[in-house]
Amino acid sequence: MPLKDKDKRIGELEIIIDSFLAEYSGLLAKYNCTIFTDAPKRITDAYEVLLDDYIKRYLNEESRAQIYKVASGLELATVYVRPIRSNSASNEVFETNLNAILAYCVAGSMLLQERFQNIVPIFTSSLDDECFAVYQNHMEFLRYALLDELPNSPTFSNSIYWQAYEVILKLDSIVNQN
Repeated sequence: MPLKDKDKRIGELEIIIDSFLAEYSGLLAKYNCTIFTDAPKRITDAYEVLLDDYIKRYLNEESRAQIYKVASGLELATVYVRPIRSNSASNEVFETNLNAILAYCVAGSMLLQERFQNIVPIFTSSLDDECFAVYQNHMEFLRYALLDELPNSPTFSNSIYWQAYEVILKLDSIVNQN
């Protein structure tokens, strides 16, 4: 990844993590958790390894990774890095849950800023139950994914979740216009 692109990615992650911290700072404090101050850089470095060692071998020279693979790769890199740590072993479950939520926020924010600059994803249609069930299933995957090595992570199959998420947002938007 060129340095300019890496710096841009780190900047995007700083904004996403700041938003996450604004929303979840109370839970972090309650469960004695902290986040690495260099979390955006660590996540970007892990994503770069995933991109260079795994994703790029399936792309031709001219192509770039689709936004779904970018979202998936950043999500899995976040799970791999686990930037939120608890100072108490008794809070390990909360640490795991907060890292899963952060990973989801990173991926979702990347997709939304790329594809939906003018849409707020509020589900008010009949898709609510289905969306929530899929979300719960995906969060279980993020909580319990054992990613010891990034190249072994299911980046491509995970990207299908983000493609489906985009389709659901578009359908929800259509339903709400009628």
